[in-house]
Amino acid sequence: MSRSAEQRTRTSTARRDRCASTLIVTHRKNLADVHSSAADKKFAIQVLTHLIGDIHQPLHAADNDDRGGNEINVVFTGVGGGTKKANLHSVWDNDLVERQFRGRSEVADAKALVEKFRAKAEDEGWVKGTPDDWVAESHKIADEVAYGQLPGFACGRDLERGRIRLPAEYFSAGQAVVEVQIAKGGFRLADVLNRVLGE
Repeated sequence: MSRSAEQRTRTSTARRDRCASTLIVTHRKNLADVHSSAADKKFAIQVLTHLIGDIHQPLHAADNDDRGGNEINVVFTGVGGGTKKANLHSVWDNDLVERQFRGRSEVADAKALVEKFRAKAEDEGWVKGTPDDWVAESHKIADEVAYGQLPGFACGRDLERGRIRLPAEYFSAGQAVVEVQIAKGGFRLADVLNRVLGE
């Protein structure tokens, strides 16, 4: 039996209220609200930091019926040599970031990213657009790189359910994406906080 249009709309709205892009807008408003308590504002900053970071990880914005890469098992050569097993989502959450920044100081890395990308961020208008635009951008990267360069991947076809070996070229492409996405997330978060807290 099919659901009524009203039920579908109610379900769709409920899901929409839990979307990262919607929650970013909600918590940005909470942070700007003069009636919000100090605790509410602190929580809003924590949520904004988390969600703006999350939506810049491509597999947080795409899915191939595999829970954003969580059900794709991969194997690859780890940073220190030797074989490492993981799922594709954790490769993007952890391994690519670790390879790109390898234990250096987070503060020094943040400063280096600002210096490296400041002109590009201004030229390309990184802080423009909406959280929905930023999610769409990450989705495109997932299509083109996270899934698109995955060995054996073809749109609309199930990947074999074994362990897919990730070649060095996959990591090279991913690291370049990760560096830019972390920089974009940082510039966008700073802009959101500066605009709200500067009001």
